[in-house]
Amino acid sequence: MIDRQLSLPQAKQAKALGISRGTLYYTSRPVPAAYLAFQRRECPTEG
Repeated sequence: MIDRQLSLPQAKQAKALGISRGTLYYTSRPVPAAYLAFQRRECPTEG
């Protein structure tokens, strides 16, 4: 999707794709198993 090696700036690539520039820098992190267990126990409809 975004090619960091292109001469076109990443902000312009994001605009062309219609996505937020903030999503370029977001890196997802794994959710700890203990947190998932808590969510299932406390909020069964949410987890």
